[in-house]
Amino acid sequence: MSEPYRIVDLGARRVLAVNGREYPTRYSERVIRMLIERKGIARTPPYLSYKETRGPHFLGPLFRWLRAHGARGLAVLEVGCSFGHMTEYLAEQSEVARIHAFDTDPAFVALTRAKVEELGFARVREVAHFSN
Repeated sequence: MSEPYRIVDLGARRVLAVNGREYPTRYSERVIRMLIERKGIARTPPYLSYKETRGPHFLGPLFRWLRAHGARGLAVLEVGCSFGHMTEYLAEQSEVARIHAFDTDPAFVALTRAKVEELGFARVREVAHFSN
């Protein structure tokens, strides 16, 4: 049996409420439901903040180095885009001109495509599904 949850729409953001806890997000209800479908409600809340937590942690040092060395107009191939949290982070970096992302999981490809479309990430040129 799945845990009860609700999604509250507050205009520019949504709040996912699960077991008395609230998780604010800028993602649409559509994206939240896609994530719940793929990961389950118990595993969904941490994903809502991954761009803010994992992006700076894993890619922040690289982008500080790139900025210090004057990098511009970078093309990025993102291997295994998962839920698209790194795709989002990359799309917000001024050094990145274009992003091509892919994953082998069709549900994650659909999620990332939905986020790119809804959040307007023009630098993301492609989110492809590759299968074995």
